[in-house]
Amino acid sequence: MEFNKFEFMTNEIIFSPAVDDSITEPYGALDDFSEDFEDNPCYDYDEEDVIHIEEPVERPSWEVCNFLRESVPGIFKGEPAQFSRDHYGLNLLNIEDYLSNWDRLSQPMKQELTLIITADWDNENTASDGVKNPRRYTTPYNPREKLAKHLLLLCGLQLRNLGYPYCQVVSSNILQPDGFRNPNRTDQRWIDPRGAVSRIRRFFDKYNPGALMHENAAMILLFDAGEQFRYVGDLTLVKAEFYQMFFSKNEEILIRWMRKGFIRAYFISHEISVHSIKESTFRPHSHVVIWFNPNSDLEFLNRLKKSSTKMSRIDRIYRNWNELGNYIPYLFKVTRFAETYEREFADLVDDEVVQFNVNASQALGKLLELGKNTLSIKRRYTHGGLPLAI
Repeated sequence: MEFNKFEFMTNEIIFSPAVDDSITEPYGALDDFSEDFEDNPCYDYDEEDVIHIEEPVERPSWEVCNFLRESVPGIFKGEPAQFSRDHYGLNLLNIEDYLSNWDRLSQPMKQELTLIITADWDNENTASDGVKNPRRYTTPYNPREKLAKHLLLLCGLQLRNLGYPYCQVVSSNILQPDGFRNPNRTDQRWIDPRGAVSRIRRFFDKYNPGALMHENAAMILLFDAGEQFRYVGDLTLVKAEFYQMFFSKNEEILIRWMRKGFIRAYFISHEISVHSIKESTFRPHSHVVIWFNPNSDLEFLNRLKKSSTKMSRIDRIYRNWNELGNYIPYLFKVTRFAETYEREFADLVDDEVVQFNVNASQALGKLLELGKNTLSIKRRYTHGGLPLAI
């Protein structure tokens, strides 16, 4: 720690014969100093130099945690590490691990965990609908658990230390005991589920894709970059450029289909998901919905499948909005990073935990960099031919 703008003074000045007395002249005699240092011209400081000592954050009681256990039992699952040297040895999706190692956690991490533990989880947390869950319509769905795991992992990975110090993802996404949220948003909104919810609402306020279903049919497509492009390693900037080219190419395909009259409209949403934390692999892909003449033979899709672009499709033609309407909001949602962490953590042995958590922190940083100049938020989307809402 450097104190380059502070002068530390004692109540006594010791003069040495070897020191020229003239060096004391600019400062005058000790009696000339004002008792108020701010009035003295030799006292120069900035507010940034002032060291603020924060009050310690007390660990939430187990009684308080039991209320959270009843609302969100999923974040109390898994074998706790217990007594780790630092947070890298913990299961970052297990609240009990944090509590057992409270004194080893940083001050900001303690503050964020306290917000999570004391939040009013029994009230509406609309941001929970901003976290992707592909099994929502096939298995029992606990939206609070998805949101809690998402926020807990971002807290444990210390998102604020990855070059984005103004992120307030935790406090802006959960209801506090007083019924309010922090109104601030993170500057990287794609990791903020409430940002996704806001975009869903704004989209449907402006556009009415359901109107297309009166005279058209629809189909869901997926453009995938392929396994050979998933490994990132230390080539983050190179891969970010490639991902941008991949996404742009997918958009050009849809524009060409519209220009040739193969489709009437389209919606495309680009995503970079973490395929494996351990292997440092990511999956760039684009989700697509196309609307077309119900009598089309869809031969243009077969021609694309023979090209270098990897395309798959759900072999189902949607003919009414009730069948398709739930899929559009899915295309805005935040990636399932916590699910990848949970899946791979379950297969670790004790001596692999620390390195895995280091890799997870790096994976989050890479994900930010891969999307930094590619996606304005986590998912960039574009469309053509969609009717405006009335």
